[in-house]
Amino acid sequence: MARPVDRDLNEVRARLADWTSGRIARNAAVEITDLAMPASTGYSGETFLFRARWADGEQRLVARLKPTGHSVFNSFEFANEYRAIDALANHTDVPMARTFGYEEDARYFGVPFYVVEQVDGRIPSDNPPYAFGGWPADEAPSVQEHMWWSGLEAAAKIHKADWRALGLQPLDRGPGQPGADRQRRWLEDYLAWITPNPPKLVADGVAWLAKNEPPSTDDPALCWGDCRLANQIFRDGTCAAVLDWEMVTIGDPEMDLAWWIYLDRVLSEGLNVARLPGFPGREETAARYEELSGHSVKHLEWWQMWVAVTFAAVLMRLGQLITDAEGFDQDSFAIQFVGRMLDEEGARA
Repeated sequence: MARPVDRDLNEVRARLADWTSGRIARNAAVEITDLAMPASTGYSGETFLFRARWADGEQRLVARLKPTGHSVFNSFEFANEYRAIDALANHTDVPMARTFGYEEDARYFGVPFYVVEQVDGRIPSDNPPYAFGGWPADEAPSVQEHMWWSGLEAAAKIHKADWRALGLQPLDRGPGQPGADRQRRWLEDYLAWITPNPPKLVADGVAWLAKNEPPSTDDPALCWGDCRLANQIFRDGTCAAVLDWEMVTIGDPEMDLAWWIYLDRVLSEGLNVARLPGFPGREETAARYEELSGHSVKHLEWWQMWVAVTFAAVLMRLGQLITDAEGFDQDSFAIQFVGRMLDEEGARA
């Protein structure tokens, strides 16, 4: 994720027209309309929504540019993000946006980018979090429950994909074995990159993770990496597309399950707001996930602590980058919730 670069939208429009003409419209003249940057993009890099029209067709599209400048993450493989999206969209039943191409030629925007279709539907808000009201908080509990299960089913489909047959071996990267060992090492490196002196609760969380680390998985899966309701598009209460793939990796699928459960919890309970009444609880969710994925959940407590510390670290980094998050680098609701997790494990120092 990075600070968006200021660009002349007329120039952006011309470059998108040029690319769309050559890659989609069979060299026909293309008109670009409805060009906009989504307000929710924030630090996820430059994203442009637009409509392309030519003599015998039109398409609503999204262009995502490789992040530049001040990043939230210290390691990020942009090409792997598209590689996963393209493989899942074209060779699995995971609900995904249709892909139109990956471009490395710097003459367009100076950085690589890719283009996918715009998917109709609604995305639950994470700023402010959906638990605070609006949609889907104003839906009936039965609709909320359907959304929860539909989104979880989409995540399970990702984990069931044969990542080796899909050619996604480049995502199997990093020190150690895929799973807990690799993700703990990544987290320690990430925190060291952010600050030499993390808050005590975060340091205690890291120590707990090292002390209680489970064995690495013997059945690594394709992991979405940012598995949460606010990264899905819903249409009529059903997940229509999975979004935000910059943290995609090969690892233990319980990591994604932990993201799914924990992010909903911390963005409600962690902010002193009740969870939506239709959303099932942790145990029911884990049991249903086992049915959907065929994966036996064994170490969810460890993975939820990993997610708790990782989410706190992400907010610490955001606190260094943006004025609105000032103070998050040393104290945030996410850091305080790490303390709550340690208390639940009887491990606060």
